[in-house]
Amino acid sequence: VGQALDAVAARRYDLAARGAQQALALEPSLTSPRFYQGISHLLARRIDDCLNGLEGTFPGVQAMCQHSRGDEAGAMQIIDSLKTTLNSATDPQSHNEMMVYRDIAMFYAWMGNADESLTWLERAFSWSHDAVGSELIDSGIFDRVSEDPNFQSGLQRIRTRIAEKLRQVLAR
Repeated sequence: VGQALDAVAARRYDLAARGAQQALALEPSLTSPRFYQGISHLLARRIDDCLNGLEGTFPGVQAMCQHSRGDEAGAMQIIDSLKTTLNSATDPQSHNEMMVYRDIAMFYAWMGNADESLTWLERAFSWSHDAVGSELIDSGIFDRVSEDPNFQSGLQRIRTRIAEKLRQVLAR
């Protein structure tokens, strides 16, 4: 999985997909390789491979692939459905919820909606300092929002809060 992570950050999506496939071959029960395989196929514009490889997992990635295929209504239906699964109105209450927040943030970034993406990112990061890894933020998923000044300042605020939390933990 490490190879897939590094390759996604380096924007070498075919290599990332191969790394994820190798991890799945070694341990088919792992879920994270399927996530990175889907992301890699999406970013390489291999939409059919993205949808076929997800096998019903990672609906946020599926929504991005469906939107890229031109099925905007289907993509929004998935995102709306994800939102209804959340137990809280503001912040994640579990690791699984945090992953839903992450996926929704990524979806809105993929759509180019910086404000919505940032809102969901802030909520995801309220649960974990590693809610959305830098390899994903550095990948093409966030390209449509990465130059937005509000998004940049919001992301910097998030990073500053994370650094402060880590300093507090280390000072104990």
